Amino acid sequence: MDVIKGISQVMANTYDGARDEKGEPIKAGLRRESVPAFTSCDCRLLDGFRARVTHHASKDGSFPCLIVSYQSEIKLEEAHKPGLADDVEEHIAEALKYLKKEFKKVTGKELTVEKYQDVKMNVEEISKIRTQVTAQCHYKIKNVDMPKLEDKKDVERAEQLQKWLALGGLKK
Repeated sequence: MDVIKGISQVMANTYDGARDEKGEPIKAGLRRESVPAFTSCDCRLLDGFRARVTHHASKDGSFPCLIVSYQSEIKLEEAHKPGLADDVEEHIAEALKYLKKEFKKVTGKELTVEKYQDVKMNVEEISKIRTQVTAQCHYKIKNVDMPKLEDKKDVERAEQLQKWLALGGLKK
């Protein structure tokens, strides 16, 4: 619970316009932080990230999973440039770096994660000019132990889930 509370507190302190103890704007690796508040077309850069903790069950076992999501609105011409995926991955990495740094400040403990899956990215056209990019990356939280199942029903459900996962679905 301490990890979840720590991540929740970091995210509560991270919003558009948030400032640190010195009164400086918080830098979390977003596009809007690198340009003035308004661009030449008087439209704000819309981008942001969020983090959430979930429980992930797989054939390898179950573990707590940190999901870092990034969302941004970009021009259609930017969406067609090579390197968009690398740029989005960089923003997610910067957000994770910020999250780890702030987690250390809030809790006094290290947040240790390991990348579990590649970045999943989706680009959708909003208009003839603008597109929306959403991406997320899953990380295995390393410094958290899963609670042991004590209830008989929970143990049975976990066993049934493992049997179901062993079937392999449509892969056969």
